[in-house]
Amino acid sequence: MNLVTIKAPHTKHSKLTYSNTWASLLLYLLVCLSPTTVYSAPVRGYEQQLEQVRLYINNKMYEAARTELVKLSQSSNGQKDERVYIALAKVSYKLKHITKALNYLRTARKLTNEIEAKKKLSSLYEQWLNTYGLVRFEPANQVQQGKIDLIRNRKLINKERQAALEYAQDSLKSDIKLPVSLYLPYGNYTANGTSFKLKRNQPTPIVEVMLMPLAKPKAKTSSKPSNKRWLYVGLGSIALVGLGALAYSLSQEEAPPKTSLNIIISDGR
Repeated sequence: MNLVTIKAPHTKHSKLTYSNTWASLLLYLLVCLSPTTVYSAPVRGYEQQLEQVRLYINNKMYEAARTELVKLSQSSNGQKDERVYIALAKVSYKLKHITKALNYLRTARKLTNEIEAKKKLSSLYEQWLNTYGLVRFEPANQVQQGKIDLIRNRKLINKERQAALEYAQDSLKSDIKLPVSLYLPYGNYTANGTSFKLKRNQPTPIVEVMLMPLAKPKAKTSSKPSNKRWLYVGLGSIALVGLGALAYSLSQEEAPPKTSLNIIISDGR
């Protein structure tokens, strides 16, 4: 008994259908397994963001906490939430941004409605003011943009206050515009040659200063010579070496002997 096997012919139409099937399956897998669909992060709520800030602060990640808090303070909920500004004040204080810390603390004190919380914030505010005093710099001439070289007569022993002073000094060395006010540790100072004193329970000193111009950035010059320059240098060196060798060889050669050639012309006789 003979078995007959019938094979379906592979036509162009069947190949096309086979390719389209695989293409559709591949597209389906790409869509289903897309990271944006499966692994998309859920949108964090307001309280979740505050919880994230608490974690940052507990782990002493103050810069990350400050960045998150600034975003929260710009939201509709954060603008009315004293917790955001209390956290901003404490984080800024940790980062030695004393002027910002005191400003945030004042805002938090205004936003809170609880009497007990307002008393605590006022107590903390007065505690910080026992260490830092406000000074205001105003222009002594028409120049209102430049830098201030702030010098304290004596270095602070307290490391935290010294760090806060150094932060203030660095901020004044950048491009600033007058008038400007900031908090500094109490003591005697010089700002661009003008002396002033910061004392507790005294009025805020107004210091007129002549701003120092900012140094213009130097134009960058390439330390690596171009290929053409190296080519010229190489060719010049080769030429000098060649001329030196030629001069040396000429100096070593003996002068050729002098010879004379007498030509006698006769008339054939």
